[in-house]
Amino acid sequence: MKLLVAVVLALVLAYPVGAQARSDATKDSMAEVRAQRLVRESLRDGRSAEFRALQVIQAGSGGRYVCGEVNSKNAFGGYSGHQRFIVIREMVVIEEMVDDFEPVWRQFC
Repeated sequence: MKLLVAVVLALVLAYPVGAQARSDATKDSMAEVRAQRLVRESLRDGRSAEFRALQVIQAGSGGRYVCGEVNSKNAFGGYSGHQRFIVIREMVVIEEMVDDFEPVWRQFC
């Protein structure tokens, strides 16, 4: 658990600042779209993904990461219920994939 928190924190702090000047709203929108794509790619049935409560959080280095909830179909074709997630850079952490996700969520989201 401590290792996961350390990895997430290291990625947040190391997130590179973009060279182009864009408005915060544009950067936030781009971060949301990118996060949704990465989450979809990590799910069994990404096409069925329904997102809610997305929040883009600015990291100390000027980068952004995204927290939110996703609901998607499971192997039986039914929706499994909303799961919280965090996307930092290329790393996707979904609640059901990590033991003791709550402290990570509280610290970063």
